[in-house]
Amino acid sequence: MMIFSPVTVGQVSFLLGVIPLVAAWIYSEFLEYKKNSLSSKLYSEVNLVEVEKEAVKEDDRAVLLEGGGLQSASPKARTSSAWSPIFRFILMDETFLLENRLTLRAISEFSVLLAYFYLCDRTDFFNTSTKSYNRDLFIFLYFLLIIVSAMASFTIHNEKSPLTGKSILYLNRHQTEEWKGWMQVLFLLYHYFAATEIYNAIRVFIAAYVWMTGFGNFSYYYVRKDFSLARFAQMMWRLNFLVLFCCVVLNNSYVLYYICPMHTLFTLMVYGALVFELLWSPLTFLLGYTDPAKPGLPLLHEWHFRSGLDRYIWIIGMIYAYYHPTVERWMEKLEEAEWKRKMSIKTAVTLITSNGGISVV
Repeated sequence: MMIFSPVTVGQVSFLLGVIPLVAAWIYSEFLEYKKNSLSSKLYSEVNLVEVEKEAVKEDDRAVLLEGGGLQSASPKARTSSAWSPIFRFILMDETFLLENRLTLRAISEFSVLLAYFYLCDRTDFFNTSTKSYNRDLFIFLYFLLIIVSAMASFTIHNEKSPLTGKSILYLNRHQTEEWKGWMQVLFLLYHYFAATEIYNAIRVFIAAYVWMTGFGNFSYYYVRKDFSLARFAQMMWRLNFLVLFCCVVLNNSYVLYYICPMHTLFTLMVYGALVFELLWSPLTFLLGYTDPAKPGLPLLHEWHFRSGLDRYIWIIGMIYAYYHPTVERWMEKLEEAEWKRKMSIKTAVTLITSNGGISVV
């Protein structure tokens, strides 16, 4: 097997960090298997256990009568609670490993996936092939997915508004998640088949993702008033943790996964208007990228280009979020209107939005 690029310090560090975690997971699975196998044996000895319990009760009663105190049956259990998680992991505490078995399994699965990425992208373990675009196959697969997914997509979810307590008729969490899912499918198909003829639609979808960043974050902070560090750190971790590990394992530049730094930027800008250069120039080491085909370009050229394409759409998302309760009231009044008027308004809105979407794409 041939490795296309030199091994980096980050890749070695990742490997050294993952090996003990995977070993701990395998050991925890062995402990779980051992515990389950012993349970059947213990089940067959119920009568003996009951007799032993009675004997223990008599001994405890005698100790109390003598003025003594009951002692713990397991000194290890008494002291293990004082260990920190790191020390308990280093010492391979069996109770700790069993309690965190599923977490260790998730870490191991994630590590296997990253190793698979490395095999596919940085070695000749798998043969390479060129992308081939076939419009008929592309459309067939997409419509097949629509037919299958339609069985679960038309479910009505009664999500309540935290402001009014009424059901959110449009742009609720389920609708936006469904919207993201359909766009993500097209992203994958677009890159897999190199379907350049739908590039304009993909640009609209990326702008829609950034729009949701402004809409979702503004809605949350405007309603919940939760500006805590924990919430901010959680959001930053969710946006960047996969990209961070991909950059380490594959030795890629952060800006190649440009959608994540874009979401990070516009999430930060929801907190307030920030000067672009003042915010990002100190981070040239992170966002800088030298294009091998154009080495004369500035280091931040790629980042300026990618983030500049959608630099205003997050503001529109915030504006939509601000007027969302007003539109909700309009929707409620529309639903209460007579049937003929309601259908005419809905038809007009559908035609206008459809024509606008077709003209843009």
